[in-house]
Amino acid sequence: ETEKILLEMEVSRDVSVREVYEAKNLSRVINYIRDKSKEKEIDKELILLLHQMLIGGINDEFAGRFRKIGEYVRVGTHVAPAPEKVVSMIEDILNYYINNLDGYFLD
Repeated sequence: ETEKILLEMEVSRDVSVREVYEAKNLSRVINYIRDKSKEKEIDKELILLLHQMLIGGINDEFAGRFRKIGEYVRVGTHVAPAPEKVVSMIEDILNYYINNLDGYFLD
């Protein structure tokens, strides 16, 4: 069904509008990364832009921003880190990535 969505073919009636947005948004994000990956260093602002592109039209209230105090995410049995920890965790992983660029074979 994802392929049909991306090729703008007729999809079954079982496909929700959300699924259509998810597939199209993911395609936009992947294309953006392919086009811009050599031009722009990854940083918090880029992460938020990609989040906006991915979630936009699906849940605009949360798209393109970090969670606020009191907003939690749970998927199955996994509970994401508390909102007040997210920014520092993102900064830590970005610093780790930048300081270890030589070890990444995908660049």
